[in-house]
Amino acid sequence: MTLFTIVSAWFFLARVGSVKMARSDRVDHTHVSKTFTNLATPGFCADSSDSEATARSFMNVNCSGAESRCAYDPACVAFSCTDTYSLSIIYSATGCIQDCHQTSWLLNPSLISRTIANSSGPYWKTASCYVSDTAAVSGILAESTAAGATSLNVTNKEVFPVGSSVTIAGMETKTITATGNVHAGLARSYPSGTVVFLLGGSEAPPSANREVDVFLGTGGHGHTFPGAATPWGMAIATPWAHSPPGQGVDNWDNQAGFISDGPNMLKFYGMAHSGLSGAGSGELGEVRLLPVYETDRWGNADVNLNRTACFASPGYFRGQSVSSAGTTIIESSVTRRAAIHRFSFRGQGKKALKLFLSQVPGNYWGFQLMDHTLKKLPDSSVEGCSLTKDTGIGDAESLLCFAIHVSVPIQEFQDMGSDLLMKFPPNTPSEVIVRVGLSRMDVEHARLNLRRELGQRSLEDVASSAAELWQEALNSVDANIQPTERARVFYTALYHSMLAPQLLSEADGSYRLQRKPQGEPSLQWQHGEIVSLSALDSMMPPQKLPKGESMYHTFSLWDTYRGLHPLINLLHPRISHQFGTSLLRFADAWGYLPRFQLLQSPADMMAGDGGSIILATMARQGLVNASAAFKVLNSTRRLPVDERKYTDTQGFVPASEKNSVSEALEQATADSCVGKLAKDLGHSKEASYFEQKADLAFNYWDAKHKIFKEHEEPTPPPMPTHVPMMPLIDDNMMPRMTEKEETANLQSQTKAYQEGNALQYSFSAFFDTPKMIESYGGNSKFVKALDYFFNDAPEAQGILDLSGNRHSLTIGNEPTMHTPYLYSIAGALGKTQEIVDDVIKRMFKARPDGLPGNDDFGAMSAWIAFSMLGFYPIDPCSSQFVLGRPFISKADLSVSGGKFRIRVHNSDDDNKYFQRVTLNGKDLDLKNPVLSWSELARPGELVMWMTSAKEEQ
Repeated sequence: MTLFTIVSAWFFLARVGSVKMARSDRVDHTHVSKTFTNLATPGFCADSSDSEATARSFMNVNCSGAESRCAYDPACVAFSCTDTYSLSIIYSATGCIQDCHQTSWLLNPSLISRTIANSSGPYWKTASCYVSDTAAVSGILAESTAAGATSLNVTNKEVFPVGSSVTIAGMETKTITATGNVHAGLARSYPSGTVVFLLGGSEAPPSANREVDVFLGTGGHGHTFPGAATPWGMAIATPWAHSPPGQGVDNWDNQAGFISDGPNMLKFYGMAHSGLSGAGSGELGEVRLLPVYETDRWGNADVNLNRTACFASPGYFRGQSVSSAGTTIIESSVTRRAAIHRFSFRGQGKKALKLFLSQVPGNYWGFQLMDHTLKKLPDSSVEGCSLTKDTGIGDAESLLCFAIHVSVPIQEFQDMGSDLLMKFPPNTPSEVIVRVGLSRMDVEHARLNLRRELGQRSLEDVASSAAELWQEALNSVDANIQPTERARVFYTALYHSMLAPQLLSEADGSYRLQRKPQGEPSLQWQHGEIVSLSALDSMMPPQKLPKGESMYHTFSLWDTYRGLHPLINLLHPRISHQFGTSLLRFADAWGYLPRFQLLQSPADMMAGDGGSIILATMARQGLVNASAAFKVLNSTRRLPVDERKYTDTQGFVPASEKNSVSEALEQATADSCVGKLAKDLGHSKEASYFEQKADLAFNYWDAKHKIFKEHEEPTPPPMPTHVPMMPLIDDNMMPRMTEKEETANLQSQTKAYQEGNALQYSFSAFFDTPKMIESYGGNSKFVKALDYFFNDAPEAQGILDLSGNRHSLTIGNEPTMHTPYLYSIAGALGKTQEIVDDVIKRMFKARPDGLPGNDDFGAMSAWIAFSMLGFYPIDPCSSQFVLGRPFISKADLSVSGGKFRIRVHNSDDDNKYFQRVTLNGKDLDLKNPVLSWSELARPGELVMWMTSAKEEQ
C-alpha cells in the first residue's frame, strides 16, 4: 500500500469537502500529497478486528481557530485488513468534519513517520471511487492516478486510464448511491453526500524508513529535533519553537527547537537551518525563516506552531503555523547542503517572510550573533553570512553562509537590525517556494550549492531523494523485531545515530576551521576566539581537502566514544574513515585533539580525551592509517595540559581539581587505548609508558568501600560525604546500607565526579576489567557488588542528566551505560540479560518521551541499537563486544564483503536467556561470551537459541 495513496486519499477528501461546502479558504493539500510519490508501505492492521482502533488512531482532524479536534466518527473512516492490505476511507459531508471552518486532514505523526517506506515503484494496482454526490468528483481523477494506480474505477462499470481528464464525462447528471456492502469487511449504508475511496494493492517490500518515528525523543529529556536532515549532512530544516514560560516545561528541554510536552501551541520562531540532536547544552537554530502577515503585525504578534498538526519522516517535515491572521502550512526538505521550503499561506492580509539571524529569545546557553552580512538582490534573493558563538559549549564559533531565493517578487525589504522582513505584493499566490543554499565556507559556495543541489527541483523531488539516502543508510541493518513498537525504537535509534557529526566541507573540498588558539596551550577551557567577518580569512582560514575526502564537525567525544563510534565503525566504515581523518585534521590545525569539537572550533565540554579513544580504536580496526594516528596520539597524550599535567608530574589529579576522580579515569581510558595501539604497532617502549599511566587510576581505589575516591598526597583525604558508598562485602552476601547512610547518600554528586557519583564511577575502570574485578576480590564479590548496584543501592539523584534510573544504574547518561554487561564478563551472563531485558522493556518506548534521557548526539541511540542486536562494547578500544539479550528474531548487518547474519531461535518475549550460541557454526563459551571486531566486521553468522529457563543456560 503506498503511503502516497493513503495521504492523497485523505487530502482528496478535504478537497471534495471544499466543493461540497463551497468554501474558498480551505487548505489545499495537493502539494503535500505529491510529496509522497514513489513511497510505499505495507498495510497497517494485523487483523480486521483492529480496524476501528486503527482508524481512530489515524484520524487527526485539526480546525483553524479551534483548539479541539473534531471527534472521531465511525461514519467517516474505516479500515479493512485483507491479504492484500486494503484501506477504505469514507468522507461524509454531513458527518464529523462539517462543523470545521477550515479542515486539515492529517495522519497521526508518530504512526505516519514509521510507515513511510521508499520503494522502486508504486504498489497500488487499482483505486475505486464510489460517489453519491455528483458535484464532489471534480479534480479527483488526476490526483488519484498520480499515486500509481493502473486504473481508476469511478463507477462499477466505467474505467478511466491513467492520465484521463479531471472532468468525468456524464457525471454532471448521474447520481450513484453507494449502499450496502461496498467492500470486503465493510457492511454499512452511507448517506447522501458520501464519497468512498477503496484502495487495494500488494504488500510493499520490507523497508526501514517506515519504522522511523521522527518524533521519538522530542519529549521528556530526549532533546531530539523533528526536522528534515540527511545522514551526516550539513543542511537541516527544522522548526524552532519553545514552550511558553509557565507551561510546565523546563527551558533545558526547549533547546532542540521542538518539545512534544506541554501546550499544543508552541511559540514559533521560524524554520531553522542548524540544530543539535539530543544535546544537553548549546542551543542553535541559526538562519530562521518565518512566514508572517500584515494583519499579525508582520509577526510581531504571537506566531505559534501547532505541534499536534506536525508530521515528519526521514528527510521531510510538515507543520502549521498559527497567528491572529490565520494559518500557514509549512513543508521542508533538504539536500546535503541546501534546503527547500514551501509556505502555503491560508491567512488573511498581505504576506511576508521574515529572516532571523539573531538568537531566539531566552535560548538555553545558545548561540549569540557576533557579526553578519546581508545583501538584498533584485531577483527576489538575499544572501549573506552569520557569525555566531555558542555560549553553552565553550563559545564555539559558527560561520553559516546562505543564498536564499524566493519564488515570488519581493515588493519591499525592511531592515530590522540583524533581521530582515521581505514583503510580498498584494496579489501574491498562496504558495511560496523558498530555496536556501548553505555553506560554512562563504557566500560563493552557498550560491553554488543553491544552484547545483536545488536548481529548479521540486520539494517532492528533494524529499524523495532525501528518503532514498535514509533508506540506503538504514538498510545497513535489516532486522526483524516484534512487536512493531520495538522495531520503531530500534530503527529510530539508527536514524538518530546518523544526525551527527555533520558535514563541514564543500564539494570541492573547501572548509574553514578556527585558527590555532594563541598563547599558552590549555585544554582545560577551550574557547572559540571572538572574531569578525572582516578578519575571517586570518582567524578562520580557508583550507582544502584532497580529492574524494570530506570534513565533518561536531564531535561530542565524551558521549560518543563509548557506543556511537563503535556502531558507525561496524555499520558504516567508510564514513568512519572520514570521521577519523577529520580528527587528524583537528589535531594538525590546533596541535591537539579537543575534548569536544563543535562547529568550527574546539570546545571545553565534558572531561577526558574521547577523541584519542575514538582515533586509536579506528586505527586498531584499520579504518585510518595506524602509524599516522599513533604519531598524533603519541604527541597529544604527552601534552602538559588539563589534568594530564598532574598525572605526568604527580601521578594523580589533586582533589582540589573539579571532577578529579572522573577525569583521572577518563584519562586512564585514553592512555590505555593508545597503549593498545602502540602494542599493535610493535612500539613496546611507548606501549609500556601508556599502560603504566593508565594503571595510575587504581591509585584512587579505596579497597574498603570499593570506590574510586579523591586522592591527594601526602595524607589521603577523608571519604567524600553525601555520595553512595559501597558497603563492606563479606563472603556470603551484600549487607544493606543503614537508614542513616541511605539518607545521607541521596545527594548524588560531589565535585570529584562528573555527571555521576562515587558508586557509579566505581565500575569505570572498564579499560582493564580483569584488574577491576580483581580489585573487588574476584568474580564472586564483583557480581555481588553489581547485585547491590542494580537491585539495592539508592537511586541516583542530582542533576537532570541522572535520569532513566534503576537503583544506581542511570541508563539515561553515559557513565553507567556499560554496567549491565559487566555481569557477562564475570561469569553471570544471565544477570546481564535480566537487566537489559528490564531496561529496554520499561524505559524505551515508541513515543515522544520514549528516551530515558538526552540522546547526546546518538550516544543513547547507539546503546539501544547494540543492545537490541544482542551485544555491546564495554571497552570500545578492546574491539570486543560482550553478549547480552537480543530483541530480534533475525538481522542482517551490511559489512565489508557481504552480510553478517544474526539468527535468534525461540525469540518469544519471555525467553531472555541463552540456551546455546554458535558463531560460524562453532559453539560459543557462554562463560566468556565475547565477540571480536574481526568476527563481526566480515561475513559470518551468529545463531542464538533462547529459553525462559535461566538454569538451562
